[in-house]
Amino acid sequence: MFSKECRKLRNFSSSVAIATALHSVAVENLKLTRKTLTRDMQTKLYALYDIVEPESNFRAYRDAIDDAASPQERDTCIIWLSFHLKELRKVLESHPATVTGVGDKHLINFERYTKFMDRIKEVAHYTPPDLEIHRYEGQLGFLLKSLKDFSLSSDTDDEQSARSHALAAQEESDYRTRKTHLKQLGFRVG
Repeated sequence: MFSKECRKLRNFSSSVAIATALHSVAVENLKLTRKTLTRDMQTKLYALYDIVEPESNFRAYRDAIDDAASPQERDTCIIWLSFHLKELRKVLESHPATVTGVGDKHLINFERYTKFMDRIKEVAHYTPPDLEIHRYEGQLGFLLKSLKDFSLSSDTDDEQSARSHALAAQEESDYRTRKTHLKQLGFRVG
């Protein structure tokens, strides 16, 4: 749901963050929970991951950026910054800093910097959407409260991993004792 809203607002940075979190090891460990998702929900989950899929050279992300109702909308989005920074790095890595000129003199490779600037211009023309129309709809207050209540420590990743393993172990125990099946049949289970 949140990712769909992010895509609608063309906020690819948040869309990618959500997709990455939902396909993290901590969530992937919950195999039985994932199996209980409806087929429609599983399809949506995999479609969400498609945007960050490196196998196709991030084709889904590139298509999503180009998919807009109008040229003005196409230029309005919040980009996935790390993707574009990697693209800039590729340009620099594929062109040497200097070239050998007449008399074996090292000269600045202007082609390298021209291609680099071309790539920067491609990215720099995107502007964030005007969200002022949404100011009083409650999303900002919700976001600020959520961020205020959230604490991040150096142990957060370890805590999430431990919680994931505990939930996976609980899933396995419930599966062995058939608690899920019994609940589905209407029995009370403790």
